[in-house]
Amino acid sequence: MEKSGCPNIFSGTPWLIVAGTGHGKSVLGANLSLGLAQRGPKTWQLSFYKKDLLGQLPRFQREGLELVVLPAEDLKLNPLDAGENDPRTHLTSVMSRLARGLDELPPRAELLLRAFCHELYRGFGVFDGQRERWPTLFRVYEKIRTRKGLNVPARAFPEMM
Repeated sequence: MEKSGCPNIFSGTPWLIVAGTGHGKSVLGANLSLGLAQRGPKTWQLSFYKKDLLGQLPRFQREGLELVVLPAEDLKLNPLDAGENDPRTHLTSVMSRLARGLDELPPRAELLLRAFCHELYRGFGVFDGQRERWPTLFRVYEKIRTRKGLNVPARAFPEMM
C-alpha cells in the first residue's frame, strides 16, 4: 500500500464506535488502525478494557510497522494517585477540583465524596505510607452507590428533586 498522505477524515476527526457486545467494535478498530498506519501517520491505540491490542503487535510487525501498546493503567489517569506527593494535600486538592469540575456539587454531595475518598485512602493504607496501590474514582462511585441509607431524605420526597 502506498504511504501517501492520509485523508483528513482519518487524521483530524475523532471517531466514536458504539455497538453491543460481539458486534465487531474491536475488529473494526484493529483493521482501521492497521490500514491507517499503513498509509503513514503515527497512530495511538488505547484500550481501557481488554488486552486485545496485544494481538495487534504481530499484525503490525508483519507489515514492518512499529506499534507500542501502552496499558491504560500506565497512563496515570487516576486523580486519586498521589504518587510521591503528600496524600493529604493531594486529596484535598483533588477533591476541590472535582467539586468545582462537577458544576459546584451540593454541600452534602461534596461532603460524601470527601468522606468516601478518605475512607478509601485509609482502607488502602495510603495514609500509613502504602504507595503501590491507589483507590480510583470508580471505587468511590461504587462505595457511594452501594451504601445503604445515604440519600433517604431525597428518596422520601421525590417531588422535591
